[in-house]
Amino acid sequence: MIKGVVCGYRIEEIEDEFELYKQCRRMEKLIDELARGRKMEKILRVGNLKSIQKHQS
Repeated sequence: MIKGVVCGYRIEEIEDEFELYKQCRRMEKLIDELARGRKMEKILRVGNLKSIQKHQS
């Protein structure tokens, strides 16, 4: 699960009714972390990769 603050909003605190908005913030966080040179496994916290893929389908 990608956690953190993007554009002043804590991703995990965004209401479920705004799922598209939450996904956009997760994508922004992912791009920022990759740009900083972090490995994908650390960003996605490997164990939660399946739940992220499930949300995308």
